[in-house]
Amino acid sequence: MAPAYVLDTNTVSYILAKDAMIAEKLEDAIVRDCTLYLCPVVYFEIMRGLAHRPAPTKRDGFRELSQRLTWDEFIRDDWDRAADLWADCARAGEPREDADILIAAYALTRGARMVTSDIGHFQGLTPHIENWKDL
Repeated sequence: MAPAYVLDTNTVSYILAKDAMIAEKLEDAIVRDCTLYLCPVVYFEIMRGLAHRPAPTKRDGFRELSQRLTWDEFIRDDWDRAADLWADCARAGEPREDADILIAAYALTRGARMVTSDIGHFQGLTPHIENWKDL
């Protein structure tokens, strides 16, 4: 079975910027019939950025891209796992941004790999991280 991926905000930004390396990895995942999740938090972060600095072409591109990705709402297990991750980080003295914790919990609940170039944001939160920018 093909792996599942959750694309982090920076990965989606690279796709919108037409980064050739990321586009190649994305197309390869599509050809291999991988599940590519668009986490609701990532959707919010991208739309927030596009609303702040209006870019109609990028917004249209994002809407088109989002139709190709799997949308799955947060469920109670996501919230429970996020709370556990947050508590683990707090106890370890390694606070993380809530958005990163939510995205990591979303990936963990779905058994998906994180695709991000912000490795440090997710280290220790999820065991499967891929950086398509450096491959």
